[in-house]
Amino acid sequence: MHSKNAYFHLQVSVFRLDNIIMRYNPSVTRPEVENFVYERYSFHKQVAIMDKNDVLIDYDGNVLCRLLKDIIPDSLLRSLETTAAACKAAINLDEYLVVDCRGEHVCVRIGSLIERGGSGRIRTAKLCPEVQKFLDANEALWKFVSFISLIFCPEDTVKVLGLPPQYNELGAYSIGFWNISDISKIHRDSRDKRWCLLIPFGDFLQGNLDLTFLNTLVSVKRGDMCFFWSSKIWHNLRDVLGDRQALLLTNHDSVLRRFK
Repeated sequence: MHSKNAYFHLQVSVFRLDNIIMRYNPSVTRPEVENFVYERYSFHKQVAIMDKNDVLIDYDGNVLCRLLKDIIPDSLLRSLETTAAACKAAINLDEYLVVDCRGEHVCVRIGSLIERGGSGRIRTAKLCPEVQKFLDANEALWKFVSFISLIFCPEDTVKVLGLPPQYNELGAYSIGFWNISDISKIHRDSRDKRWCLLIPFGDFLQGNLDLTFLNTLVSVKRGDMCFFWSSKIWHNLRDVLGDRQALLLTNHDSVLRRFK
């Protein structure tokens, strides 16, 4: 199970698979991004669309992105949306306004990170009662997500589930971000160990995860789950139509290393 071929099988073949897309993932630096050295068509001229149960791999066979369509039970989505609406109405959104490498957006952080770039103390978000209620009310969703993650990425999932309880309130993920409004800037999440799980929800028609220099658009809709290599791939959000919110669940490498 610990071989690369075994993990590839889990990530690609265990769930329904419609298409395999292979692309070269270029090494683009932040200064190159900031100075617009490359365009989205610089490495791949033709746009790739992921809108089914698709997987994107690089030339070495590494999975870069895996889309699972309509996999989340509707009962869990309805609970998520109802509790999110109640929480959103009860909190002061101005207190959650963030301006960072992703642009200006409203974001609620849940979970733990290590300060000073991974060399400081573990800091767990202090949740207001309304956000804690939202977290507790969606325990069934965290369990479902953990079950899927145990199949897709078993090694990291087992490790996180074995952490002290205060560091895995989201089940298989030690940190999560509830994006109430949309991000707007291309970025990589350098702290993430590997996988970020994207779960969009709300009343929206469209919202594409843009893997910019792979010239790939991932159509992630309500009910879908999308795993992508967030520390390796430059990405953004585009073409949003409607009231879209999203959960992004991940694990920072520094937190997992702290509990070796």
